[in-house]
Amino acid sequence: MRVWDAFWSDLLALAGSLVLLNGALTGRFYTHGRGGPPKLIWSVKSVGLRLLFLLLALTMCAWLVLDLQHKLR
Repeated sequence: MRVWDAFWSDLLALAGSLVLLNGALTGRFYTHGRGGPPKLIWSVKSVGLRLLFLLLALTMCAWLVLDLQHKLR
């Protein structure tokens, strides 16, 4: 259980950065749940907002790599 306590924030950061990266590249955010197809939540056409999402995703990925390096030392 101690392993889960140490790495749960890294898993959440990975999931969040992947969602932001997908939204930055495609410009669309979808729901994913049990039963039924994914539904469109938000469509982004603004280039500036998509660049902001890309910057946030890359920042989260960098934090994730640094945090994992720190934890594995």
